[in-house]
Amino acid sequence: MATPDRAETTTDTSIAAPTGPALRLAGQRTESDPIPFERRHTPRMTDGRCGLAVLANEDDGSVAIAPVTLCDTSEEGIGLISRIQPRLGQTARLMIPGAPYDGADARIVRVTPEGDAWRVGMRIRRRLAA
Repeated sequence: MATPDRAETTTDTSIAAPTGPALRLAGQRTESDPIPFERRHTPRMTDGRCGLAVLANEDDGSVAIAPVTLCDTSEEGIGLISRIQPRLGQTARLMIPGAPYDGADARIVRVTPEGDAWRVGMRIRRRLAA
């Protein structure tokens, strides 16, 4: 009785690579898709207006005035570039003429270095009508 050759009885267990788009981490940019994965529930609109943010120091009541450039806006907040590093949780009054949030109060929720400036994420405080 002949015994089958082992090479003939093995089965191929390799799995073919998927043919669709590759997975990537949230916020990761790629050459083919430079916009990072979007986690927001509402769309983010790019902007480029310049203005000021009046940063309140709640410890001693002082304020700092920071020139800012508005990068993007969404229904829930804004992203801007500031030359002054704000603190997380700090409040600010925005003065950006023509922007949707001109005159609004915001709380700083994200601060990351970007070149010689700071990328700042702010959540807009909603004002309720009386």
